[in-house]
Amino acid sequence: MEVLIAATRSSLEEYQNKIDIENAVRFGIVFIFLFAVLWFTLALRRKNGVKRKPWRPFQTKGSYEPPKVFYGKRGGRFRIRYNNNGEPYRDYF
Repeated sequence: MEVLIAATRSSLEEYQNKIDIENAVRFGIVFIFLFAVLWFTLALRRKNGVKRKPWRPFQTKGSYEPPKVFYGKRGGRFRIRYNNNGEPYRDYF
């Protein structure tokens, strides 16, 4: 009986060690794949001229006033905003 328990225990330890090695290999393959995908997408962005935007704090000015909210004839809310050319447009929300 003791021989059977010893054989079972040693085979269980070998099985657990095998699983640990297989998990490490799987993790390594997945990590390398994700790293390659990330590197490839960043390389494509650089090739197409997409640059990182510099980080700017939310409020760059000393005092911040939210834009004034207007209401249309039928009850729609909108703000007056300006595009890059300086032309005004209505931003409905």
